[in-house]
Amino acid sequence: MPRVKTPVPPVLAQRAAALRARRELDEVEEMRFVMEAVAHGLSQDDIAEVIGASQATISRIVKRIAQDPRVTRPSVKEIVNRATVKEITRSKMVQELRTLKIGYVKKPDSEWMNLRGALHRGLLSKAEVEVVAEDAARKIVARVTHSMDLEAQHVPQSAVDEMVRETTAKLVADLG
Repeated sequence: MPRVKTPVPPVLAQRAAALRARRELDEVEEMRFVMEAVAHGLSQDDIAEVIGASQATISRIVKRIAQDPRVTRPSVKEIVNRATVKEITRSKMVQELRTLKIGYVKKPDSEWMNLRGALHRGLLSKAEVEVVAEDAARKIVARVTHSMDLEAQHVPQSAVDEMVRETTAKLVADLG
């Protein structure tokens, strides 16, 4: 017999979201600290002692960063988490999200899918997502029009504006 989920009261859901966000933020900060400490010449043993972790943990962090240095860059998940724990305001969150390169990639844990997840978990409003999606659409359309300009096929501004509107609508629909 399938397990029946008990609805989580909103106050507990908010606290759980904040706990999860804090844990994920701490993980990113730890990776950044380890990266900086290694750059300063500290050994893994020294780093482990300073932050109260095992050398094996530090080794795993170093390997993870070496495999994908992007894990220490600002991300959708980090920015949304910072707003969730009230380190930044929601308007600052949207402003920071707008500066990211958010590609339309539907792979698990891609920036696009993290944006979708934040919307579905109620961490971003539809209006906030629309602003971020419009910026992503502008960047997509800019790449297309730039390519066309290189081929001497100028695109009128009215057509660019229409492409941005249509692309934004499609991106928002995909997030919904």
